[in-house]
This record gives sequence, structure tokens and C-alpha cells, in this order.
Amino acid sequence: MTLPDAEAWLDDFGIEVDWTLGRAVWRRVGEAHAQYVVRRRRSGGGFPRRIVTDYLIGAHAEVNGLPLFTLNPEDYTSFTELRVVIP
Repeated sequence: MTLPDAEAWLDDFGIEVDWTLGRAVWRRVGEAHAQYVVRRRRSGGGFPRRIVTDYLIGAHAEVNGLPLFTLNPEDYTSFTELRVVIP
């Protein structure tokens, strides 16, 4: 899929993308990921396995007061103010 195709698909389904992310989102990403790293190491889990993009998605939704639709709600437990919706 080309970028124009992807943008057309988003438009067709009425999906808006915020292409700019503010400082508050990036700070929240760092906080949540750091908390995860500490929890994982304390539990003996070793090197963190989750990728930062999960935190970017969660932080963006939380900071902007948006619900997050996901089949993996456990990925977003670090975001206590986030409304997670399981479809």
C-alpha cells in the first residue's frame, strides 16, 4: 500500500490522524515506559520486551482524552487515565 493509498483509506473510513505530537505525549511515553522497565526488571523478567510504539499509542490517547480500542487491554495498564474499549 502506498502512502496516498493509506491516506485515502483513512479518509474513506473517516479516521483522523494527529500527525503532530506534543511534548506532553512524549513525556507520558517516557514515564510509562520507564515504569514498565522497572516492573519488568524487578519481576525477574529481564530485558523489556514491549516496544515503545505501544506507549506512544497509549500516551497519545490518554493525553488527548480519547478512548483506545484494542484487543490487548493489558498492554495499556500503565495509563491509569486511559479509557480502554475492547470491541
